[in-house]
Amino acid sequence: MSSDSDSWEMLVLTLTEGIETCALQGLRVEPPPRQSRCRVYIVFTDLKGSAAALEVAAELTANLEIDLAMVAVQTVPFVLPLSDPPVSLDFKMCQLRDLIKSTGLQVQATIYLCRDDTETLLRILPPAALVVMGMKKSRLPSRAKYLAGVLERHSHQVLRVTYY
Repeated sequence: MSSDSDSWEMLVLTLTEGIETCALQGLRVEPPPRQSRCRVYIVFTDLKGSAAALEVAAELTANLEIDLAMVAVQTVPFVLPLSDPPVSLDFKMCQLRDLIKSTGLQVQATIYLCRDDTETLLRILPPAALVVMGMKKSRLPSRAKYLAGVLERHSHQVLRVTYY
């Protein structure tokens, strides 16, 4: 983790029931506050993988009082300001909104624009979080497999959902 944690910034966009808020936030190394309800985190990998992960998360949480939270982390190169990512925020928001609407589930989605996706995930997820990640079935390494491995090494419970 970065030693310059006080100046570490990211752009956070949260989608909740049609309400969109956008704010530049600094992240602290402090652990996240305890939540009153359990929460399952779905890490957005790609459309097919995230749809499969949402489906499995819905099955896991059926008839339980557990919140679903989708986390989309988008890396912005250092040559660009955080507020100007290479992929349009409108496009990303539409992707997430359409994906969530297609499932009919109550999901809080948050888009994090950052410089390092791995460090951002480690900072935003509470300790020992239950994470569901969709990834293409393949013997070859992928970014999703790498992120799942990093999260597991940091004591998160990762459920890998594969699709063809």
